[in-house]
Amino acid sequence: MSDPMFTKEKMLLLVREIAVLIDSDLSWIDPERRSDFVDRQRAERDEALDLVLAQEPSPEDLPEAERILRHLRARPVDAARADALESWMNLARRPQT
Repeated sequence: MSDPMFTKEKMLLLVREIAVLIDSDLSWIDPERRSDFVDRQRAERDEALDLVLAQEPSPEDLPEAERILRHLRARPVDAARADALESWMNLARRPQT
């Protein structure tokens, strides 16, 4: 995972960008294609989020993770993802031993 293309920070930014896009006004997309578009974006977001969650969290990750969590909590369909992210964030909040 040392490949700079897959750094935790880059993946967090990608997850946030996609979450913002999914929550935006997508009325400009043909209704018949909108669902497929959102599904593809959600799959890409979930893949990036899985890469993030597989890494050790740090306190520096929390501000970006909070932004992502707000987007995930806004949609009931993303509740499981939000729970996983929140658990990951809690690991970063616990005191270092």
